[in-house]
Amino acid sequence: MRHSGKPARRALAWLVWALLALVLALLLLLAALLTTPLGLRLVVSLGLAYYNDTIAGSVTIDDIGGTLGARFVLRGVMLRDRHGHALVTADALTVAWSPWPLLRGDLVVRELRLDRPRVHLVDPRGEPSAFADLAPPSAPEPDDPHALPGPDLPLDLDVALALRDAAVLGAGGAVVVDALDLDARAQATGRVARLAVRRAHAHLADAPAIRLLRLDARWTAPVVRLDDLRLTADGAALHVPTAELDVRSLRGALDLRAAAATAALAPWLSPGTSESLTRLGDRLDLTAVARGVPEDMFADIALDLAPGLRISLAGVGAWRGAPQADLQLAAELDLTALLGRPLGRVRPVLDLRARPHAADRLALSGDLRCRDCDVLAGLSGGLAGAFDPVRGDLSLQTDLRLAGLTAALDLRLAGGGVHDLDLAVSAPDLARPIALARRFVPTLPTIRGAAS
Repeated sequence: MRHSGKPARRALAWLVWALLALVLALLLLLAALLTTPLGLRLVVSLGLAYYNDTIAGSVTIDDIGGTLGARFVLRGVMLRDRHGHALVTADALTVAWSPWPLLRGDLVVRELRLDRPRVHLVDPRGEPSAFADLAPPSAPEPDDPHALPGPDLPLDLDVALALRDAAVLGAGGAVVVDALDLDARAQATGRVARLAVRRAHAHLADAPAIRLLRLDARWTAPVVRLDDLRLTADGAALHVPTAELDVRSLRGALDLRAAAATAALAPWLSPGTSESLTRLGDRLDLTAVARGVPEDMFADIALDLAPGLRISLAGVGAWRGAPQADLQLAAELDLTALLGRPLGRVRPVLDLRARPHAADRLALSGDLRCRDCDVLAGLSGGLAGAFDPVRGDLSLQTDLRLAGLTAALDLRLAGGGVHDLDLAVSAPDLARPIALARRFVPTLPTIRGAAS
């Protein structure tokens, strides 16, 4: 009986030594995977094979360098759709990180850099690129109206992102964005995420180059918020102090300011229009403020071309439920600066109203007035009509009165074009409108009589 425990102790000793040997072998294998180029190649090869088996597209890599446990480089990266068309390519993908923070639930990447990435928006057939071919199948979302949107990350992420000489290509390989450099930091935990773009610049096709872009974007489910977006381009600048949207209720807020030199708009304008704007002012300023939910919204927009032009639009309304709106469009124009003649300033104001009507239509009504209009004193008018937002059909009746002249317009738009157009003009005394017209065009002859 005293010797009956020896075989059990011997078996237990062998078990302990076997477990120690297994643990040592696993540690040696882990060390080999993390610290040798061969280990990196093995992990990448197995990972690519598994990923490519789960997606409709494919990912290929030409060469691999470095080690998995510190810093490695994937060269000749190409992501293709199911037809073999390139979606994204990159000369190199560099990753510098440490696996040890994973032990405490953190994924920290000191550098994630893409060199010369190319994003193809259109495939060779002229169709939008199928980026969905790179997504593995996912489990269906639970049908819970109270569930917060977005993923719930099990790890804390902290990643430093960099793009070098990136480009976005359109149809036929045409450049949309080129020479894009970007430095950013992405952080996330649970349902909270942040992206801070510290520096970015790029060249845009047929547009001024972006010299500087900075922003701070945050996601706290279900609200996305943008703070202090600043964009500087050749001759233009954009600042968004704050923008916020609740993606569930669609409650949002926006503050925006933009400025541009008049000369910077010349490439998009005709020579005559560009010259007229330059006479009004050399700088264009835009401010916009908006608040509310789809059932109750407010917006105030102002466009200034100092000192010769100011246009403002203010309104309240709703576009969900029972669509309706009350808008006021006002303008202040310096005719003297625009036309080079002593005509003073005009300040017309147009009030517009839209209300629900039968058969999902909107009834439209409006009034035009110009109480402080100097040369155009007495300008007034009105409008009434209906709009079908589903078909895009519009019927409109307007009348305009100025200097004894009355113009009535009956317009109907259907199928994307003009369906009916009737214009009636009457002037019981032509001398009055002609006298006004001669202030703009002095060479007009004097005409008397009546017209209709």
